[in-house]
Amino acid sequence: MMTKAVNAATEIGTPQLSNAGTLTVVGNGNRLAVNRGGTETTFSLLDNRGNVEIGPGAVMVIDGKYFARGGRTDNRGTMIAEQFSFFPSSPGTDPHLFRGSGFIKGNVENNALVGPGDSPGTLTIEGDYGQNGFLEIELGGTTADSQYDVLAVTGSASFFEGSKLEVQMIDAFGGDDLFAPAPGDMFDVVLADTIVNQGLTFDFPTLPGLEFAHEIIDTGSAQALRLRVVVPEPATLPLLIVGALLACHGRQRRR
Repeated sequence: MMTKAVNAATEIGTPQLSNAGTLTVVGNGNRLAVNRGGTETTFSLLDNRGNVEIGPGAVMVIDGKYFARGGRTDNRGTMIAEQFSFFPSSPGTDPHLFRGSGFIKGNVENNALVGPGDSPGTLTIEGDYGQNGFLEIELGGTTADSQYDVLAVTGSASFFEGSKLEVQMIDAFGGDDLFAPAPGDMFDVVLADTIVNQGLTFDFPTLPGLEFAHEIIDTGSAQALRLRVVVPEPATLPLLIVGALLACHGRQRRR
């Protein structure tokens, strides 16, 4: 188990750094570099099975790969690597949770759970993003970044068969009043140079008398995965009302 707090410029000359405890890099301008270890020619690797926290203004640089299995990463600064890969610790276990409103410089392979923002916020990936796992989006209003989460990708964003986008309602101001969207509200939750949907599924909260629709659009500067709140077609409205009543009844019983 490793517990290490970095609050000054640090360089670790090793081909591999394993973390099963807590690794934090905090403080504006502070930097942790994991390099190839002098003459080492193989990739460096940060193998994270614990918790990693990158504070605002701090930087983690990996001269190779960031490999995370289980545990959690909170990135409010900048993480740089050739490849980021997120997995469960083992099949059937809880996936690695990657959250934050910082920057990732490198390609990302998400086989786990990515949640942009700090309830809410924007996670920026300077590279390509591929998802077989889950993307969690929080909606607390109609203003991007300050009221709802955004995953911003400078390269391509590919959602493969079996991947899922989960939407949760929040109070963007930290209270208990969950956001209640209105018909016509729109949320561009993923921005990328190119968005490829090869089987993404959606888990939306129940909206009484309303429903979510989704589409990939061209904004002129990027493609966006847009969520829209719409009034359902008459044939589906009774089913939505019954679903909303059942959901309310379930909440009352849990109380």
